[in-house]
Amino acid sequence: MKNLKTFSDFNSRVTENDLAIDTVVTTANDPIRSDVDTIINSLETLANELSEDIEHDDIDEGAGDFIKSWFISKKAAKAQKKINKIKMNSADLEFAAMNAEGDKKKVLMDKSDAVKQQAIELQNLVDDKFAGKGKMVDARMQKEKIKGQLEIIKRTSGMEDDPGKKSDLRTKMGELNNKYAEEQQAIKDLEDKNKEAIDAERKRLQKDQESSQAEVSDSLVTRANALGLNELASEIESKLDWQIIEGTVLRAKYEKVIAKAEADMVLNESRYQINSVKDAFTRLM
Repeated sequence: MKNLKTFSDFNSRVTENDLAIDTVVTTANDPIRSDVDTIINSLETLANELSEDIEHDDIDEGAGDFIKSWFISKKAAKAQKKINKIKMNSADLEFAAMNAEGDKKKVLMDKSDAVKQQAIELQNLVDDKFAGKGKMVDARMQKEKIKGQLEIIKRTSGMEDDPGKKSDLRTKMGELNNKYAEEQQAIKDLEDKNKEAIDAERKRLQKDQESSQAEVSDSLVTRANALGLNELASEIESKLDWQIIEGTVLRAKYEKVIAKAEADMVLNESRYQINSVKDAFTRLM
């Protein structure tokens, strides 16, 4: 696939010249080298995650047009957030390069330029993936892009000493904040207009979630019964599904009791098998 090939190229190209960096950065505890390693590793992770995000479509085909667009907009926003992180890492790498000296500076600047170009290409991939998917997708994507721009400006303004440039950055932030508010309002208007469809979909999702929670309850009851913990099984069965969903204290308590009983059972079975082997060996003697 074209997208996957591009991401693969990204992973190989962002790690180019690592040997060159190793030859000019000889101190193991060099802070710049450490920063660069952290940035590059983060970039590779984000690129791989982004690849998975945009390559897999899991939208319910039976949903209405707006609900499809609504789901896609959330998927698009998630992808854009990763692009924003990649761009932020690119800016950090550029800052590390600017603060390096001698041979390090040239090598790091070359890598910084390569990463910056890759960030542009990745943004283009995401833009192409979600182009023409509806007003909701466009608005949510644009909102996240603006948010990413604002975050980078905040980061870079703290590094800038020139008063004139600081003033320009403040002006740019004001313009972006206004655009951000516009996109936020556009999203709200679209959601208000389609409130009934969204409410119906949320109820459907909640029903699916309750079904999942019921399965969790049944699983705990089954495990308890298998261990002969009949009273515990009855207690779990008496609870409401929401009381034992993932993350609740009660669920953790039941999981701990059952897991310990399961471990004890395995240990006892193991001891029995060992003793049986010993007895058999003794009889042979």
